[in-house]
Amino acid sequence: SEGSAEPEERDVTADGGVVLSMSGRAGDGEVPDPGWVVHARYTGRTSDGAVFTSPQAAEAGATWELGKPTTWPTDVCAGLDRAVATMGVGDTARVACRSARYCFGEAGRPAIGVAAGAAGLEYDVTLTRTENRRKNIFALEDDEKESVARQCHARGNAAFKARDFDAAADEYDRAHAHLDAIMEFPDPGHRITVKALKVTMLLNGAQACFKSDRYRECVSLCSRALDHD
Repeated sequence: SEGSAEPEERDVTADGGVVLSMSGRAGDGEVPDPGWVVHARYTGRTSDGAVFTSPQAAEAGATWELGKPTTWPTDVCAGLDRAVATMGVGDTARVACRSARYCFGEAGRPAIGVAAGAAGLEYDVTLTRTENRRKNIFALEDDEKESVARQCHARGNAAFKARDFDAAADEYDRAHAHLDAIMEFPDPGHRITVKALKVTMLLNGAQACFKSDRYRECVSLCSRALDHD
């Protein structure tokens, strides 16, 4: 009957690891792109119902950059980041992070009450606003593209070391995209340097995908690296 419709449910990661149930939709809210800054209010609970997020997150909200773990608040996990990336401004949803891979991984987050290897975290979240702070890749000068690529490379290495392999793969992919957009080289040596770095990004991405069981992407990245030779 009218008013009794089930919440819209969405498998965010296509493997059942993060499921979003939309409880309120603004209708015309802007959906952020990767790299955008988002502001959201949220409350997170462990599988036994204990709240692990800060009161400030529920009342005032928090801000972070999508896909960039170094900007995430302590109580934001990969699953929430991925789910928010599919929401529009004004949307309210419940996000179920069913796999430890999308929670806080093998290490957990004991400081906020999330045990090592914990899964089954749930967030109630409202996306309140977004901001596009990322300059379009084609609006950058070539030296800016290389600078961004090297920053992405460093973040990818940090994420890989932290065993957040999905985030690492995303950073390596972004680094390669910026290197691939470089149009002019001051000398042949610089062209060789950039080419070598592009291959490194592809192989690093392949390794990150392998570690996160994304085998088809791993094979594709390896093939692309061979095409550079």
